[in-house]
Amino acid sequence: MRRRLVLVAVGLVVGAAGGCVGDGGGGMPLPSALPLSSPVSLSVAPAFAPVVGSGRVVASPASGGGGDEVFVSGDGFPAGERVVITFHGVAVGDGVVDGAGRFERVAVKVPGSLRGVGVQVFIDAGVGPVHARAPFVLTR
Repeated sequence: MRRRLVLVAVGLVVGAAGGCVGDGGGGMPLPSALPLSSPVSLSVAPAFAPVVGSGRVVASPASGGGGDEVFVSGDGFPAGERVVITFHGVAVGDGVVDGAGRFERVAVKVPGSLRGVGVQVFIDAGVGPVHARAPFVLTR
């Protein structure tokens, strides 16, 4: 069975003080509004798209702030491969997958640039075509 995802974009408004999570106001400024007459091109994939194969990843703790240490574990990865761990797109560590397809308690640090109480970001782990994602909530 094939699934089709259809997205209808009505308009996009970003506040004048907008920015990206964790940019601390020093990132590239976003426009205050996107005129509705502007052409918009979006590429959307279902939330489960980054997960290929049977990989799974968990973070302990599942929340914290910039600079905090987090332990990342996973299973369902190719045995003997090096898994790369990213935190909201920033590479923060790696580990070696054991013969059973697991890696355990790889210590990584939450990038200090990430800020925002209650903001959800993601920890990703990947080896070749197998990727997995775990949510992480910022507390400061």
